[in-house]
Amino acid sequence: MLAILQAVLALLQAAVYNVLSPMNIKVLRLRQLQIKNITLTSDCINVYSIPSTSVQVEKFLTNYTIIGEISSINASKALITSTIINDFDSSPNIGYVKSNNTATTSSTTGSQSITLPNPFVSTDAINQKITNDSQKTIMNAFASNPVGKNVKKKCTFRDVLADYSCVQVP
Repeated sequence: MLAILQAVLALLQAAVYNVLSPMNIKVLRLRQLQIKNITLTSDCINVYSIPSTSVQVEKFLTNYTIIGEISSINASKALITSTIINDFDSSPNIGYVKSNNTATTSSTTGSQSITLPNPFVSTDAINQKITNDSQKTIMNAFASNPVGKNVKKKCTFRDVLADYSCVQVP
């Protein structure tokens, strides 16, 4: 009976070793790929006018600055992008982003049709622009900078969608 228990114990130890061994390798790999600290800051400037009894947004400027090691920034680009999108989506300025497109709204009054241009873009269009420009800039920086280099990216968002830009700051 003792021999059977020792054999079972040996099998269990071998099974535990085989199960834990790949986990230990994965832990070591995760430590090698550890994401280094990334800082994402935002600042916003709003210009309002008060023509009478209401307040109007004249213009605004929102800057997002990303600082960190390029490999970590590249590995976290989806999280960085979603953070910028979530932050901007919660901003009251989201409804004031204009486009050069001439989207129209129409209504009929009597026999006359009135068409008014809609100067504002949808939240989806804004989020797509943020995604495209931010991730493209991060991928370009990753391709042109050595691993280990700390970089600074600045994304500027204004009241016109076409003015959104994301660049590497020297």
